Amino acid sequence: MRFKPSVAYLVLLVSSLAIPVLHYFLADRAIEHTRGGTLLLPAQFLLWRWLGELACALPVSVVGFFLLSLKYERFSRASTILGVAAAQAVFTTFYAAYCAFLLSHLLLLDKAG
Repeated sequence: MRFKPSVAYLVLLVSSLAIPVLHYFLADRAIEHTRGGTLLLPAQFLLWRWLGELACALPVSVVGFFLLSLKYERFSRASTILGVAAAQAVFTTFYAAYCAFLLSHLLLLDKAG
């Protein structure tokens, strides 16, 4: 069975769209509801918004790597694709851990208040 980089990049593209789509449709509205009377966001929610905006770079970089793989052989190697997948996994894990931290922080505030 031959390794097909186009299929690997397609899988990476589909999986990299999850965070931006969920952030745009769910989290962004939740972040907007946390504004206080001063119309400023708390710092922890501001970082969450920035991470969501940074997540839009994942699909763009996957498409960029795919286009480069059409021209240059080194971008179609399995090691390059695994590197992109590892970077995506690290970012996704950090985003999920930060969301879990915010959720636990909100639950603790709800119990205290």
